[in-house]
Amino acid sequence: MFQRLEGVLRSEIPSLGHPRAALLGFGVALLAYTVLALIARCVESARP
Repeated sequence: MFQRLEGVLRSEIPSLGHPRAALLGFGVALLAYTVLALIARCVESARP
């Protein structure tokens, strides 16, 4: 689904082809996933 959406929007960032930029993008995505998982776990544990 994401590849199809990227193709339609032409949203690929050319500079992500560089190794350091790709590593930064991966790190940011990993951090965002961890934060969202933490928030979901907190919300789940706060429910009565």
